[in-house]
Amino acid sequence: SGYRHPSNFAAAFRKRFGLVPSRWRTGPSKVG
Repeated sequence: SGYRHPSNFAAAFRKRFGLVPSRWRTGPSKVG
């Protein structure tokens, strides 16, 4: 927690990775 990612980021993220950054809300566990 610290920074908020807008819908734009989420949309691009899903388009690139193909998944929704839901875990990021609690903590970046699958990030790297």
